[in-house]
Amino acid sequence: MIMLSRAVVVILIAHLTETASAWTDCPKHQAVFVVPDSFSGDHICYDCTDGWVTSDDQMSCDPDCPPGTYYSGNAAGDEVCAKCAKGAYSESRAMFCTSCPEGETTAGLGAASLDECYPESEEDGAVTCPAGHFAAQGATSCSRCPENTYSTGGVVRECSACPGGKVSEAGSSDCEKEPCEAGKYMSSEGCKSCSKNYYSEAGATQCTRCPSGKISAYASTSLSDCTYGPCMQGHYMTDSGCQSCPANTYNMRFAMVGVQSCVGCPGGSTSPPGSISVNNCEADDSGDTEPEAPLECAAGQFNNGVLGCQQCPVNTFSGAGASSCTDCPSGKISNAGSTSNNDCEWKPCLAGSFMNSRGCHPCRANTYSGDGASRCTECPVGKISAPGSTSVYDCRYGPCSAGNFMTDSGCQQCGENTFSGPGASSCNNCPEGKISAAGSTLSDDCEYEPCSAGDYMTDSGCQQCGENYFSGDGASSCSGCPRGKLSAAGSSSADDCYYAPCSAGEYMTGSGCQQCGENSFSGDGASSCTSCPEGKVAAAGSTSADDCEYAPCSAGNYMTVSGCQQCGENTFSGDGASSCSGCPDSKLSAAGSSSADDCYYAPCSAGDYMTASGCQQCGENSFSGDGASSCDSCPDGKISSAGSSSVDDCYYAPCSAGDYMTVSGCQQCGENSFSGDGASSCDSCPEGKVSSAGSSSVDDCYYEPCSAGDYMTASGCQQCGENSFSGDGASSCTSCADGKLSAAGSTSEDDCDYAPCSAGNYMTDSGCQQCGENSYSGDGASSCTSCADDKVSAAGSTSLDDCKYAPCSAGDYMTDSGCQQCGENSYSGDGASSCTSCADGKLSAAGSTSEDDCDYAPCSAGDYMTASGCQQCGENTFSGDGASSCDSCPEGRVSSAGSSSVDDCYYEPCSAGDFMTDSGCQQCGENSFSGDGASSCTSCPDGKLSAAGSTSEDDCDYAPCQAGSFMTENGCAECPDNTYSASGAGSCTPCPDGGQSAAGSTSSDACVVPETSPATPSVAYTTPTEATFPESTPVFGGTARIFITGSPTPGSARVNCLDDVTNKILDAKFSNGGYSVKGKEVVLDLNCADPTWVCEADGYDPAYLDIPVPVLEAQNSVSAVMINAGEETVLKTGEESVTVSWFKESPFTGRDPWTNKVSEAGRYTAEMKRCPSHPTVIKTINVASKDPNFVSDKSVCSVFGDPHILTFDGEHYTFHGECPYVLAMDCSGYGWYIYGKFAACGNGVTCLENVDIITQQGPLEIKRGFGINDYGRMFGLSKGETQSIRGVDLSFDGSILTADIGGAVVEWDGLSSLRIIVDKGARTCGLCSNNDGNSANDLEQNLYNGGAIMSFADTWAVTYVRGSCGVNELNSVDIDTNTVESVMNDMKSSPLSNLIDFSADNNFVLAAAHDRMMDSASLFKANYMECSCFQAFVDHLRDTQGIVISRWDIDLNCPSPREILLEGVRTGCPWTKNNAPFYVLK
Repeated sequence: MIMLSRAVVVILIAHLTETASAWTDCPKHQAVFVVPDSFSGDHICYDCTDGWVTSDDQMSCDPDCPPGTYYSGNAAGDEVCAKCAKGAYSESRAMFCTSCPEGETTAGLGAASLDECYPESEEDGAVTCPAGHFAAQGATSCSRCPENTYSTGGVVRECSACPGGKVSEAGSSDCEKEPCEAGKYMSSEGCKSCSKNYYSEAGATQCTRCPSGKISAYASTSLSDCTYGPCMQGHYMTDSGCQSCPANTYNMRFAMVGVQSCVGCPGGSTSPPGSISVNNCEADDSGDTEPEAPLECAAGQFNNGVLGCQQCPVNTFSGAGASSCTDCPSGKISNAGSTSNNDCEWKPCLAGSFMNSRGCHPCRANTYSGDGASRCTECPVGKISAPGSTSVYDCRYGPCSAGNFMTDSGCQQCGENTFSGPGASSCNNCPEGKISAAGSTLSDDCEYEPCSAGDYMTDSGCQQCGENYFSGDGASSCSGCPRGKLSAAGSSSADDCYYAPCSAGEYMTGSGCQQCGENSFSGDGASSCTSCPEGKVAAAGSTSADDCEYAPCSAGNYMTVSGCQQCGENTFSGDGASSCSGCPDSKLSAAGSSSADDCYYAPCSAGDYMTASGCQQCGENSFSGDGASSCDSCPDGKISSAGSSSVDDCYYAPCSAGDYMTVSGCQQCGENSFSGDGASSCDSCPEGKVSSAGSSSVDDCYYEPCSAGDYMTASGCQQCGENSFSGDGASSCTSCADGKLSAAGSTSEDDCDYAPCSAGNYMTDSGCQQCGENSYSGDGASSCTSCADDKVSAAGSTSLDDCKYAPCSAGDYMTDSGCQQCGENSYSGDGASSCTSCADGKLSAAGSTSEDDCDYAPCSAGDYMTASGCQQCGENTFSGDGASSCDSCPEGRVSSAGSSSVDDCYYEPCSAGDFMTDSGCQQCGENSFSGDGASSCTSCPDGKLSAAGSTSEDDCDYAPCQAGSFMTENGCAECPDNTYSASGAGSCTPCPDGGQSAAGSTSSDACVVPETSPATPSVAYTTPTEATFPESTPVFGGTARIFITGSPTPGSARVNCLDDVTNKILDAKFSNGGYSVKGKEVVLDLNCADPTWVCEADGYDPAYLDIPVPVLEAQNSVSAVMINAGEETVLKTGEESVTVSWFKESPFTGRDPWTNKVSEAGRYTAEMKRCPSHPTVIKTINVASKDPNFVSDKSVCSVFGDPHILTFDGEHYTFHGECPYVLAMDCSGYGWYIYGKFAACGNGVTCLENVDIITQQGPLEIKRGFGINDYGRMFGLSKGETQSIRGVDLSFDGSILTADIGGAVVEWDGLSSLRIIVDKGARTCGLCSNNDGNSANDLEQNLYNGGAIMSFADTWAVTYVRGSCGVNELNSVDIDTNTVESVMNDMKSSPLSNLIDFSADNNFVLAAAHDRMMDSASLFKANYMECSCFQAFVDHLRDTQGIVISRWDIDLNCPSPREILLEGVRTGCPWTKNNAPFYVLK
């Protein structure tokens, strides 16, 4: 917990600066505050706040207001000084305006002296009141005078304050005097405290100044309070003033009266008189013997070896034999000669100040205190007071705003027909005849009652509007009618204005008279024009029907008595014709033709064409259709007869012999075909005959000459038969010589030969002979072939297959290479060509000769032999190797199937509370416990007890603790400071109302409320009672997920079950309703009917996944779209051939059904399932929404990463300090402070560790890991839980802890990122800037007055020694450009790609690059720091532009909110399984 040093408190709250010189040396522009009863005579020079100036005696600050004005109390507004109301006045630097004497007033606002007051006349409309009452300006009745005021009756606007020292009851007509107490004097305004360096006794009418050279505190009560001012170093104080320290002594401090504080030099060393330091003491080289030991003094005295025993001065104490006196604790006092710390007591502060741990301080403006106050009391609502006010009577209502006036109960609004300026004590009436609304602020708000329509306002009242003018209700002038319009006097609207009647040839419109257009006419006063009769025309402005005449007819028409008529068919006319002309030479024309050129001949019929003299017939080889003007020629090569009517009449001429007709004309017949004259196709030659191209008859077809082996016949070539032959072109075949043979188709005599020998024989000169033994021949052989060595055959063998090995003996079998031995598990008899396998499950040795050699192999342990082979032993039995039967387990024991020995037999597991022995389950004794299946009982931890049969460690508990202690995991512990407990308590209760108590307190009676200032946020936290950090992260209720690792076959999937956070592979059961399998990685048989699989692992919620056939094979790249908030967009997969369904992914796990149309931000996934033969494809789209009307009234400061700060005004910077710092504070009312502790979180890495929130009601610390420290009580919130502690509203949504402190909202991610949200323009200070909207001055804020210029960050370090935080220069770490480019590329490939300008100087990119460089040195898991920069960027988009995007973290490989939570728990709070609040966060 952070402890504020005195210097920092002075800087942050009072803007005070310590000085080492006498207070008389304070600059004239600074005021002086002497710390009462300070042993060292401390005094402080301080600057007056804005709008205040130093008083003439420098002892206070007064409002910097000119005469005629007063301090309005609105320090944040434009008018700090406001004018005095009418009837009041002020001199310079006034807190309030003084009312004129009873019955008098002023001419207006801002009177500067009593001289401007004059008697008020009865004509002002004032109300006459009885004694003890008054009537404010504008009031219609009298009110009672408030307490301590009076009136004697008559015209009284305000009751008079009782004169100095007098008091009165409400409604009094006079006051009774009450003498002032000591330290005060009687003034015209009552009792007031004496200024510094003055004193008074009870009943004094004035204060007495201290003797020359002496000073006193504010409101001193006697001469004895006047003391000499503090002596300089090297001196000490006596009753007659300051004296130099004697020789051989020194004094480093300032000394007050009665204090002998010179210290003797050590070890006999010497120093000159007036020495100020031990460094002035030097060793005595004279050779004299050491001085005698100083006299040992009694308690309450001291001996510094110079002046003998001296009494300890006031505010100090000593024990027996002391060489110096010990100062009382700060703020405490003691009598001279005090003997122990117990003699030191708190001394109450004087009225107008309050006591805290550092002494007395003056009350700030708008507060007051009496003698001995530990805090200043706020003035009643609406009232204000000067700094140092001593009672509630110093609080007066703040001046009323314009439109209001002051009453005894506060400001009241002025009624109708009155008005007032700011600070008024009464309201002014409007001039006669004028009115105003309630709350009017100026005489200009008084106006005459609005005139009615038709009248207008003048200085003398309402007047009627004249002719041709009009007005509406409340008009101040009349409006003229539009040009050309008239109206009667008193007209009330423009609708009363009208035009004068129009003359003939014109007509009336909304804008006046308009001339009639062509072909129309009008008479006098017409409102419209009349059209001429049909067919007639007239000039514009015509005045009667006589001006309308028919117009000449246009061409194609002719004039009749009734107008123009159209010419009929086969006639024509020109313009202005009176008749139509007929077409010449039997020509035709359409009705309405305009010339002879429109006359034409009738169209020709098909087969004819048009000429100048009429239709002519088309000639041969051409044609025409109906109405043709020329004939078309037939296509090339075609002909037609004269008068042909279409191309279909064109045809080709008949072809000559040897050709045939095609669509494109005559073509020559090809080879082996012929045609006659006019043929449309060619005929093929008879089978076997050929002809040349263009043959004209079948006679041109002929046979080709026969090839050798054939001969020519009348029907063509025939093959020569057996035993004959022929050459090329033969007409017959030649027979072979006698006795010789030939095959059919032989081509020469050489083909004739003797007949070949049959197989098994061979040819000799005398004929065929049989082959001998061990040889063979095929058909036609001329010799026999010998069998291979070691093979034999019979005589007359016909092939190699007849050569064989001799038969094999039993146990062998014949192969191509001879006899081979039968292998294991087979056998053979004599002469076998193959081996026979033993029956299933049986074995035999190699070379076995019969089935009898096959037998079953001995069974392995856990099995036994049966006629059909080995069988597994059943439950509760066992067997060894080679067993033919299974043995039963001993009585009472069980075993699983397949057990291999009696050792596998066991008693059934014992239930919780029992343990296993050789004779079975036994109950655990007292002070021990066991779970299900235990083989022994576990003893309770030291000091804990339990009943016999306890089932878990939770049944073990400590004996109840005594009062003043509480129960922990390790037993009873003493309650820490500021808490208490009764007997048997499980925790200690914090003292109420911020009280304090000693450790081990037993009840709230031991709690004492400390005398501290609510405005001083200096608090030391008690160490939390949880002290033990777990060695590893506690196991929470886990979330599992199914992960597909491959597809061995199209209908299967290899899967495992993973821990969703650690990715650890789990032992699990996989099932889909009718099928299940166990293991770490299993292969599932998939089917389309039931694709939903579940994995179940101990300690984890079941995980579900739809696995279609085949398994997932592809995933499209993630894309992003942006929509405006409230708009709707359609999500498409780009795959139109399948029906898809979209899902919206939730922030943690699971998916919600969604439609293709979406209107909100989120991560959407479409699965295209094309079961059973196609792969499943997943398409993912991140939808971001932007509110086009987004306007924020909040400012946000973010702290994130290593560490980076985005200020309220948008300035980015990075620095590495290891101290507590002021992140933000209320620099207007000092109502709240937010401190952040930056600490090392890796090698060269710092980050935010804890956050302290301090309000007027006390402190609260929030730790990494979401621990909350409330005066030593450590606790946490579960998801969805809320709690309010001393005005701080806490809530936790599972990932963000929110603290609402009224003027600011704090959001903490539990690891290292913080957001502070305040109203725009709220005055703040600290690392988060001043929130003035100007980022250029964010790093210029420095509250130190004087001394070396320090870095901006060090300015806000909360530490006792400036510059001790090791702050690097701001933004001093060089960032590698390659890392920047890498981060930019990652963001471009994520859903953030279209939401950010990826220029290299983007501050969020630079921050992420910085943290990526430092990632390996960080305490946190990989990329956690870098991802906090991305999160800050996403938050910034939402805060400044209304852009919302979710689930971006998946695509940037960033941790989920739950992973961040667990990392905060791992590296932060010392949670244990008994107090961690996060089990519900699944």
